[in-house]
Amino acid sequence: GTPIGTGFKSINVRIRLMLDLYSNIRPVSYMKGLESPLKHPENVNLTIFRENTDDLYTGIEYKYDSKEAGEIRKFFKDKLNVDISDDSGIGVKPMSKYKTQRITRAAAKFAIENNKKKITIMHKGNVMKYTEGAFREWAYETLENEFGDYTSRDHSSKILVNDMIADNMFQQIITRPENYEVIIAPNIDGDYISDAAGALIGNIGTLGGANVGDDGGMFEAVHGTAPKYAGQNIADPMGLIRGSQLMMKYMNWHEAYDVIEKAIGEAIESKKVTKDLAKFFDVPALGTKEFGDSLVEIIENL
Repeated sequence: GTPIGTGFKSINVRIRLMLDLYSNIRPVSYMKGLESPLKHPENVNLTIFRENTDDLYTGIEYKYDSKEAGEIRKFFKDKLNVDISDDSGIGVKPMSKYKTQRITRAAAKFAIENNKKKITIMHKGNVMKYTEGAFREWAYETLENEFGDYTSRDHSSKILVNDMIADNMFQQIITRPENYEVIIAPNIDGDYISDAAGALIGNIGTLGGANVGDDGGMFEAVHGTAPKYAGQNIADPMGLIRGSQLMMKYMNWHEAYDVIEKAIGEAIESKKVTKDLAKFFDVPALGTKEFGDSLVEIIENL
């Protein structure tokens, strides 16, 4: 777990940056049996491509009373005529054309290979014009220049490309989830929207994520840590299992991926689940180990 407001920086983020794992890929689709807040959760089937090495997650920030923050505030006032109050911490939000292009390429290749019909660029470019606004423009430019044979802004037979301001994106995936298949987002936006998407299917704890670069990958649960459940045999391991599935897909172990997918679906339909889901199904909960054992049993009988 990463301390809040103090202490060391996220080890997870450091691994992503160190290995240049620039694509954070988070698939979200409804699983039959989950209790969702939506009337039609079966319409949720989207994949988020979150840029993983740029934006606020680079961790370039300085405490309000640090020497560095003071020097930055002075520079802004003296050189740029921008007055920042003395009690302000400073954070830097870099947004790179190169990094935007490569996450866009990853999303476009995925959309083409998986016969997707729509790509949506998420951004807050109406306010942050030269960072998130630039992200929007660079993404469009990359799709048009490099994938023009497959993508288009109009309703042609190609993959439809559009963009959505971040705050609108949140209400859109709730009210019209069926309209979204692939979402390209800057780092911070992608973090928020993938957690919101997880809530739409009823439980973010069931989701895994892939962090992929040109030379390797790291795979994980989408959710964060829960130290209060450590060692009690009650935590839901499904997020980590989903992460391992994405690792198998990355290594082209598609048969193994499919077998685990079937086992998870059967476990949920038969209500053999851990505490987080059992309370919704009104059934006795399995422990973490027992849930794993039940998946193994299901797999052996497939």
